[in-house]
Amino acid sequence: MTAKFKTRLLVGAVAAIALAGCAVLPNSSPGGHGTASIRTTAYTAADFWGNYRMSAALEVNPAQSLDDLYARSVLVVLGSVIDADPGPSNPVRLDDGSNDTNGTTILTVGVDKVLAGSPAEQVKVWISNTNQSANDAPSALMPADRLVWYLRPSEEPGIMYATARDGIIGTTAEGKLTTVLGSLGDELFPPTITSVDALADSVVALKEKTAG
Repeated sequence: MTAKFKTRLLVGAVAAIALAGCAVLPNSSPGGHGTASIRTTAYTAADFWGNYRMSAALEVNPAQSLDDLYARSVLVVLGSVIDADPGPSNPVRLDDGSNDTNGTTILTVGVDKVLAGSPAEQVKVWISNTNQSANDAPSALMPADRLVWYLRPSEEPGIMYATARDGIIGTTAEGKLTTVLGSLGDELFPPTITSVDALADSVVALKEKTAG
């Protein structure tokens, strides 16, 4: 990972902290791997994504629709998380005076199907986290849920960003479509798209329509 990439990630993390009303401690610097996870039970989707949902920053240009997400993406895949490794992190001071670490994670996504974009068997996706408990957890404990990932390139070759906060889409425990980082939710999904498979099919149809 290049120094330039780490710097850009930390700038984004600091911006998210500022929006939350937190002050960055002086002399912070990128960190390495955190303490290895001692978790022994598999994550549910809600449990896993709770590590990331609260740190998702406000967006200047949020997704307006599924078509908007597609148009702004260079890669859309159907797949699930198979690994989570620590990215750069820096200490922060919270409003109550306590200290915490604003962390980042590089998720590895096992690709079941490329819906749009170049072929890939795995994709790495950078994301912010509220704690580092998922980092270094065994791959077998990652949630098995399939998601649709709308992705755009980062400055670091081989690592992607979610196209927008709403760019990672899965289902709730009740089987209802949801943006796993939380934001538009129901407003994003037309009545005709009610499942991850239906969403994946709609991406393929849109690709074929725009290609023609």
